[in-house]
Amino acid sequence: MGPQQILIDRIDILDAELREAKNRLNAVTVPASIANRIGPELIDSIEDLRAKIADARGSAQAIAADDAPETKSQIKTAWIKFDGLQVSGERQLAEVLALLHGARSRNVSGQERVLAEIADGLMDEFSSRLQAIAWKRFTFEAEGEAFAGNTQVIRLRFPLKDIWNLTIAAHEFGHFLASQIKIPKTAVLLGQALTPDNDVDKDKRWYYLNEFFADGAAAYALGPAYGFACLLVRFNPVRAWSETDSIHPPDGQRAELILQMLDRMDREPDNKKLFEGPIQRLRELWTASLATAGRPTAMPEDDMKKLTALVDEMYGEILKPGARHLRYNTLQEAKNSHDLLTGKTESVPKSVGMRDLLNAAWRERLRKDADVAAINQRFIDICQKAFGNSGGGN
Repeated sequence: MGPQQILIDRIDILDAELREAKNRLNAVTVPASIANRIGPELIDSIEDLRAKIADARGSAQAIAADDAPETKSQIKTAWIKFDGLQVSGERQLAEVLALLHGARSRNVSGQERVLAEIADGLMDEFSSRLQAIAWKRFTFEAEGEAFAGNTQVIRLRFPLKDIWNLTIAAHEFGHFLASQIKIPKTAVLLGQALTPDNDVDKDKRWYYLNEFFADGAAAYALGPAYGFACLLVRFNPVRAWSETDSIHPPDGQRAELILQMLDRMDREPDNKKLFEGPIQRLRELWTASLATAGRPTAMPEDDMKKLTALVDEMYGEILKPGARHLRYNTLQEAKNSHDLLTGKTESVPKSVGMRDLLNAAWRERLRKDADVAAINQRFIDICQKAFGNSGGGN
């Protein structure tokens, strides 16, 4: 067996793996609740990749079977091309496995399925506020929250056991929104992520800005509930000003961006300063956490100025013109949902919104001597009564 045949065999193995992945996708059994939520994108991308693999195989076969310098150069080029195809193939296979796991997990009865259905409904409610942009896929329990661009499915962090982490799914919807909204030329700060630089710094800046945008979009879509979830049950004050990876900004910077986004939203006349109390409460609680963890309670002034400019740009240049109706501005309805979550009112109105319920749930959780487990269960019961098994919101 010569070098040419080894390469052809490797190409054939990759193609066979992708063909098997496609067959498994076509054969997977899914519940009726997500039957229309599994789109063709992944199978289409597999077929596109297999077409490229077929071309690569044809090119490899056409290489002469001799030791001429030109032949060696052609084989080297073919191997480099295969390397790129293999990287793409491995990504596709990983996504197929995740999608199969997600579909199967939605086929099993249990709390995690109910919560995933509720998360679907929250994402649907976001989509209903957008005119030309709609998320049409499904959510499932996985290692951690993530948004897959080639399938648009949203992963929810394991273990999915209550409503308090569902709010973080709004961040993944923010990544979806970023994939749908074109960044205008006037968005200078976001555009700087694409300016020439060394690859490491450019990639890091791009990832950071993507995460900042997803946080901003989540706060824009969900209001104070997103801030409470992030600052009280997810962000770590010990690592508030430390880089944990090359993808996510420090939690302290993310917290400040969320607080500033909420404040920017509260300046809108129709909001009637209803966010003022929650913003103050959030800042007090987060500052107290930072202080007790022995960390600085404020960002350096220069960093704060840059973050404020970024918030203004995201809000004024992207979210407000591109997703105007997504902005959460019905906190008064959340306040009116108090009796629903405490069980004083048993009749669930069909007009109830999931965003309002989540804000109401956090409002109740922060009360002295709150029964967190009871609030959680009441929320789930309300969703099932109002939206049925699909979990859909309005």
